[in-house]
Amino acid sequence: GNQDCYRSPAGPYSGVSGAINIGTYLDYDHTLQCFDGYIDNVALSMRTKTDSEILTDATLTTWHSFDSIPLQDSGPLGLITKTNNVTLATGKVNQALSFNSSSSYYQIQSFVLLGISNYTYSIALWVKRTSTGGGTLVHLSTQTDGLGWCVSLLGFRSTGEIVATNWDNSGKEVVGSVLPINVWTHVASTFSTINGLRFYINGVYSGTTGVMSYGAAQKAVILTLGNPLVGGSCNPMSIATGVYFGSLDEFRVYSRELTAMDVYGLANP
Repeated sequence: GNQDCYRSPAGPYSGVSGAINIGTYLDYDHTLQCFDGYIDNVALSMRTKTDSEILTDATLTTWHSFDSIPLQDSGPLGLITKTNNVTLATGKVNQALSFNSSSSYYQIQSFVLLGISNYTYSIALWVKRTSTGGGTLVHLSTQTDGLGWCVSLLGFRSTGEIVATNWDNSGKEVVGSVLPINVWTHVASTFSTINGLRFYINGVYSGTTGVMSYGAAQKAVILTLGNPLVGGSCNPMSIATGVYFGSLDEFRVYSRELTAMDVYGLANP
């Protein structure tokens, strides 16, 4: 998503209608050559995209607006989702997802980059709690039941403080404030090995772990919102794992470390 090169304007595009070939081309002596590798999610846009749009296309791994049924990934990859006992409710932006049962959860499959050790990532979402105490917001695992390689990335202490962490032998975490009940609060956690975990509340920097690593599963992982399922004991740090009661909205995962300005923009839609 970052600019690699550019050239000066050379006049309007003068192409004509015809077929678009993907994965093959004719070389200089008109011999058919084939691309050797993987290609995914090819899209053609009939306008000039901005730098910001291109960066989002390249790094927005998943985006869930929770605005309508069926619930699905609105991001570029269209990741598979699974739900249980969740309903739509009034959101921060249009509709939101309500977790109001002890069996509620929202699961998203096939996160490849989150399964690679030390790969940068960012998680952002709107949270509206309806109860105090602990609870799991974001849980990662290699199994659909929450087990296998597993860790809780975001959740609450038993005393209500929100916590951001990941799988790291140093035991580092960022402990934020107690979020108010029945009030929408934007939270974001970003990670890189240089900066470690950085945590933001309502677009304002809250704290950091400093330098740290991320020991991932080395395979694709599954992300579950609102419930660790049977993986409640998986590396929770000080998170009091369990079912989250409340609503979530505008959930996003990026394959890059968002800047403070990026986070501020998400917190002020």
